[in-house]
Amino acid sequence: MNLSLSTWLYDHLDAASMMARVKAVGYDAVEISGVNWPEKWPWRELVALAYANGITVKSIHCVHHELKNWQTDDAAFGEYHRRFYDSIAGGDGIVMVEHVPMAKSHLARSAERLGFLAELCRPLGYVLSTENMSEARDEQLEVLESLLQGPVKFTFDAAHAAYASLDPALFFRFADRLVNVHVYDVARGLGLGDWLPVGLGDMNWKAIVEWLVRIGYPGPLTVELNEANLRRVLDVCRRAASAARPVAFPFAAIEYHFAVWSRNYLRDMIMQVSSAR
Repeated sequence: MNLSLSTWLYDHLDAASMMARVKAVGYDAVEISGVNWPEKWPWRELVALAYANGITVKSIHCVHHELKNWQTDDAAFGEYHRRFYDSIAGGDGIVMVEHVPMAKSHLARSAERLGFLAELCRPLGYVLSTENMSEARDEQLEVLESLLQGPVKFTFDAAHAAYASLDPALFFRFADRLVNVHVYDVARGLGLGDWLPVGLGDMNWKAIVEWLVRIGYPGPLTVELNEANLRRVLDVCRRAASAARPVAFPFAAIEYHFAVWSRNYLRDMIMQVSSAR
């Protein structure tokens, strides 16, 4: 296994500053978030900056789910993706993470969309994957059984499983399709939301890492931290501190330490679990 960091944490930065920040927190691999693409983060610039910083692009997370009515508007979905894939060059072995509806009522549409996306990925050398989403909790396993066929691989988001009140172990049946793992934590009772650094929430990440080691998973553990949620965490900390005394909590420090914490936590856990086998 290797560690990767989603650039979602750095959406407020230009491409050069973002890639430098990834390097500064000790990661040598990234998942590119599509939020700023291609207008703010052009593909050729990203590739050049990654190479200059010794960073490997492991995956790309398309963010078409920000489109209005993306689950039902097939025309907008198709137009968005044609433009998106036209803006990028070949990426042999890079995992493309795409969302499709997880409800059985949308099963035919989801299968058709993944077929369409597979055709876009094929000439570019990308590995198409879809991830489990938190909606339709009673249906998503059955939907994934149908969708994870042919060229479609699996990006496992354990926190999405937690939000759907599903045991992450239920998704281990898709081990032979697994190409990417989104890693972050959820603390439901603290008002901090999700996209927390792994180890700071309620999830049993040790059990998940033990399973990944047991199956010999070779791919990335992609730390998925969200700038907006870290700002929410920062606001909670500021309000709690102000009740006692004024404390300065600069966002840049929180951002840096959360990324480093996640890296160290996962690195140490992988070593601990591996040595215990």
